[in-house]
Amino acid sequence: MELDVGRKRVCDVLDAPRSTIYAREAAAIRDETGVVIAFPKRGPRTEVSDEALLELIREVIAMRARSRARAIARSRPI
Repeated sequence: MELDVGRKRVCDVLDAPRSTIYAREAAAIRDETGVVIAFPKRGPRTEVSDEALLELIREVIAMRARSRARAIARSRPI
């Protein structure tokens, strides 16, 4: 949604630097029509992708849940 408010005025009101807005706009990933669809991730690249890290986290959670279930099962009197 475009508004008829200048960036300078908005940045002055928010006390934000315009350079940040221009830098983000320049780095934006756009579709074929020019609409911004994403912004690149910030920070250094890591050895593990986000998807692989998420899978590792899920494995750890599942392993801990199984371990906890076994511990609870052992602690119940028969």
